[in-house]
Amino acid sequence: MTSQSHSNKPRTSLKERLQKPGGISAQEAVKRGQEALNEMRGDYKAQLTQDIAQLTRLQRKKPKVYAPKDDWWQEVRRKLLDMRNVAGSYDYGLVTAISDNLLDYLDNVEDDAYFDEIFDKHISALQHVATNDIRGKGGPQEREMAKELLARVKDRKANAPFKRDPADAPGDEDADGNAGES
Repeated sequence: MTSQSHSNKPRTSLKERLQKPGGISAQEAVKRGQEALNEMRGDYKAQLTQDIAQLTRLQRKKPKVYAPKDDWWQEVRRKLLDMRNVAGSYDYGLVTAISDNLLDYLDNVEDDAYFDEIFDKHISALQHVATNDIRGKGGPQEREMAKELLARVKDRKANAPFKRDPADAPGDEDADGNAGES
């Protein structure tokens, strides 16, 4: 390979692109990235508010008895997974923790008499985070709130009369979406 053909190779690494004539410094690139993230964060806060409203609507639509993997359960679970997976990118670590905790409850406890109470407490916690724009893990009040939610779900997982059958646990589906079937 000649040096001339080598010089025509596209610059793919960030370091190479920043060093080209007219390029920007690494500090400027980081600054621009942070500005873009801050701009998207505002969009995420609006999305978070919409997601919480959707969870509230879904709670009102809950059937008296819901079965693992029924449409309602799947819809709630999908929304919580979306919230959990995106929140950390925008430094909303509490949204991730709260969503994860409610997912743990849904995945392990079935037809619990305390369902509405537990769901309400998680929704209230999410609303607190969104309303007060709590970033990261929050302050002492938020950490205590998260600790209480974790303890409540742990208690219900241990003491609920109906626990999910492990065969119905999420992630046991094959490529066709069939649970535990060969």
